[in-house]
Amino acid sequence: MRRFFYLLLFPITLVLLLFIAQVRDADLNKSNVVTPETLASSQSTMAVRDYPGLELKLPDYPVPTKLKVDSSKRFLVRADGSPFVWIGDTFWLFAKKSREQRIQLLDDRQSKGFNVVMIRVGMGNEEVDEPIGFNGNLEPIESHFQEIDHLVREANKRGMYIAIATGWWQILKDFEPEALYKFGQFIGDRYKDNDNIIWLGAGESGSYRRRTELDFERVKSLVQGIRDGDTGNKLLTIHADFQRGTSLSQMSTLVDFNNWQTSQWCCPEDLPRKGDRNWTVWDAISYDYGQSPTKPTFDIEAWYENTNLGGGTPATPYNVRRRAYFSIFAGGFGHSYGGSGIWDATSDFNQALQLTGSTHIGYLSQLLHALGNDFLKLRPTQSMVVSGQSSNYDQHIQATSANDGSYALVYTAGTSNFALDLSSLNAQSISVIWFNPRTKALSNESAVTKDTQVSFTTPGKGDWVLVLGR
Repeated sequence: MRRFFYLLLFPITLVLLLFIAQVRDADLNKSNVVTPETLASSQSTMAVRDYPGLELKLPDYPVPTKLKVDSSKRFLVRADGSPFVWIGDTFWLFAKKSREQRIQLLDDRQSKGFNVVMIRVGMGNEEVDEPIGFNGNLEPIESHFQEIDHLVREANKRGMYIAIATGWWQILKDFEPEALYKFGQFIGDRYKDNDNIIWLGAGESGSYRRRTELDFERVKSLVQGIRDGDTGNKLLTIHADFQRGTSLSQMSTLVDFNNWQTSQWCCPEDLPRKGDRNWTVWDAISYDYGQSPTKPTFDIEAWYENTNLGGGTPATPYNVRRRAYFSIFAGGFGHSYGGSGIWDATSDFNQALQLTGSTHIGYLSQLLHALGNDFLKLRPTQSMVVSGQSSNYDQHIQATSANDGSYALVYTAGTSNFALDLSSLNAQSISVIWFNPRTKALSNESAVTKDTQVSFTTPGKGDWVLVLGR
């Protein structure tokens, strides 16, 4: 009888052990799936809140210092080595507006988190009633430069920078190298003592590709004039031609950092590169990221909000947001926003100041400035995304992480369910916070266990940023 009892006990024990193992495995798997339900079960609401490692903040706006390229050659930094996260606005035709309106723009953009305003020396475009900054011999018109002086001073008071295009590509076709050098030297010398200046060369001349190439010697003469007049101590790039990047030509040898004008067009088929193959925005930035010698890069002029410039489709706030997150998380050191009514300084200027996209770019600025010096650790990390990836702009996922494994940021344009390989992060238990790029609300913090495949589900529809490890 005792023998029969032991024979019966063995299979019962085996079944119990198998059941316990299944329960344990189910719990382990559940711990690596972050869903709205698991967020809700821990602490449910989303709100604008602060965490010790993620306190959303505007830039500090210290007195501007000369900018420089950091030691990694990936970012711009201030004189003290702190990161300069370029968050710019496009105000090319600034001279059409009064001084009071220009100050209005500076104040609004500063309050949202912008730190750069891009302008150009007036080209006298009669179709849009633009003043001109030079005469028929490319000699500067003093009254026009007094208006630039005023804007530079007012920006400096607010801790902001003015990025100056010394005219547009047409001057490189209309004038000889000697005149271009002299003009550049005049402008460089005029602002050599203003630390809040960034040089953009002649607008839309970087890797120029329309009809015929620009004479490189003319481009070089203008740049050399700027550098000689400025004593060579401020950062300079050459504003790229539309749908182009400075890295696509020998103009890259003249600049301190590269840039792309991904432009007012919406789609990958509108963004050519060498050999006329088509790229996505993240492809373009990734291309620059892999070039040698290493230079910082970013999207200097993206899809404009609320405009049909060039026959394209007006960008919605969503279009504006995703272009910025894609390019920065792909390796860009910042981003420039553009909106109809601002870039062209039209009659709907006051309304344009309040376009929703500019507010959302401001939220991006607050998120990036919350990283402090850790922003300089970011490196694109697409290998993290192990499922749910898409090349479609509406679904694409872009990931970036700190080079020391301390944290990661993942932007999803619309994919709700995806999985990440978190093995490159340091901690075994990794904090999880969702950032809403439309409202800047942050979810309550939860945690996941590090693994090679951890599943996530966004808190709702639309685009989201997943913050890991902060």
